[in-house]
Amino acid sequence: MLEFLFIFLVITYVISVSYTVAFTRSEGKDERGQQILANGYTLGYSIAVIGILLSFLTTKLSFVSLGYKVALDFALMSIWFSGIMVAVYIFYKNKTA
Repeated sequence: MLEFLFIFLVITYVISVSYTVAFTRSEGKDERGQQILANGYTLGYSIAVIGILLSFLTTKLSFVSLGYKVALDFALMSIWFSGIMVAVYIFYKNKTA
């Protein structure tokens, strides 16, 4: 079951990154597109950094040892979530503007 979840995460991450790259090539050249990309990447990197820091802190500072595998899974899921949120933000801003 966990393998299916990670395969699903990889597929959705590839789709979201493909959409982000397509937006960058088509509409990311003007000032509006560059602003949308900058805000989207700021959101995505913030989510990824917070997720990785939380996974590190839960491994190092927790009273209950969760193990490094759980921390690594949490870090990977935060990176996945950040990629999805970048694509969602770009899609939303592109359609509403």
